[in-house]
Amino acid sequence: MASFLVGLTILVVAVALTICHRPKETDHGSGENEKAKLREHLILDIRGANQYCLGYIALLGVMVVIAANNRSAFLPFLNKLELWPFKLAFLSAAFATLFIPAGYGARSFAWIRIIWFRTIICEQVLVACVCYGLWKALTILIQ
Repeated sequence: MASFLVGLTILVVAVALTICHRPKETDHGSGENEKAKLREHLILDIRGANQYCLGYIALLGVMVVIAANNRSAFLPFLNKLELWPFKLAFLSAAFATLFIPAGYGARSFAWIRIIWFRTIICEQVLVACVCYGLWKALTILIQ
């Protein structure tokens, strides 16, 4: 229970910091070139986070395939392990990688910011859930 509270606290702090530091259209300056550069940086953040989420989806997929192919060996371990963190991580990663068109040009900033916020929050949930699930798995293996 203590590790769950630590993980939940870290996740809440990460989400709160993301909310406090959400990008504003004039963060790089008020000129059109600066606004365009900020939009480009947000798109690059979204792309990077999506690739990170795809990597975690692949990791979770490999873990499932290994466990499924060696079911008898993993069954005692899986009976003790909480699987909800991995399920939540998979759903979060899948939600982060959903394509939502934001449009182009200066009028697209509001949508880009929403998509950026969704992607970053989902990535934070993904990492927290996988770390918590792996920590619980490690504690089961050590016992």
